[in-house]
Amino acid sequence: MTTRTTAGQSEHDRVVRASATTYEEWIKKGYKVSVNLGGEKNQFVGPPFNPRYPDIVVWMPDYFGSTSGKAAIIEEVETAESIADSEAEQWKDYGDLGVKFLLIVPNGYCIETLRLVAKYGVNVSEIWYYYFEYGGNIKFEKYE
Repeated sequence: MTTRTTAGQSEHDRVVRASATTYEEWIKKGYKVSVNLGGEKNQFVGPPFNPRYPDIVVWMPDYFGSTSGKAAIIEEVETAESIADSEAEQWKDYGDLGVKFLLIVPNGYCIETLRLVAKYGVNVSEIWYYYFEYGGNIKFEKYE
């Protein structure tokens, strides 16, 4: 895994939090949205004997109040400094889970991301990019 600078980690965490707020319609349908920032391990995907902790997990609880359930979407957020071979290996692992897998990258990094996706045979469902508007608001757009 790539080590981020303090500024890179701060950007990453801001983008993760902002992206997690985009699932309001899913929450209305009973889904939960969990965020795993830094070393946090709030919600995993995959088998319990080999848990993985993507940045965001959108999941349906098994029953009301349950802390386990079925993942519907997982997201990995990257910054300019973390779009690298070491991360692509992790993307491959996430893409092989059979869950809708989104990669969120900075604006201007989609081509490099696609190169790494092809190189490692990553099963990515969608690539989105983010950018900062004047005033600091974070916007997301799907890469077509």
